Amino acid sequence: MAKKQYYYKKGDIVETVLPHKENLKIIEKRTVLIILRTIGNMLNVLRMTTKDKKYHEPYRIILHDEDLLAGKKLKQSPSYILLNEPATIDTKLIKRKYGKVNKDKMNDILKEFRELYK
Repeated sequence: MAKKQYYYKKGDIVETVLPHKENLKIIEKRTVLIILRTIGNMLNVLRMTTKDKKYHEPYRIILHDEDLLAGKKLKQSPSYILLNEPATIDTKLIKRKYGKVNKDKMNDILKEFRELYK
C-alpha cells in the first residue's frame, strides 16, 4: 500500500498537535493557517481560533511539515515568533481562497479541513 503523501501550501488550514503556548509540556490540538514555506521543509504557520471575532492568535509558529499530521507528536519543539499585532494579511489569504468569511463560514472551512486531515 502506498504511503499517503502530504503537501501543504500557503493558505491551507490544517489541524495539528502543538504544545500549549504557556506550558510546552501540555499538548493540545490547534488549527493553523500556513502562511509560507521555508527552507528545509519547514512551515511558517499562524495559529487560529474561532472563539471570537479575531480568528488569529497574534503569533506564528515554525514547524516541520510532517509534524502537521493531526495526532502526531512533534519531533522537536516548534519555534514561536511573537508578533506585536495580529497578521491581517493572513485574513486576506483566507478571503482570497474562500470569499468573505464570517464566523459560520469559518467554522465550515475548519470542519472541512479537519475531516480532510483526520
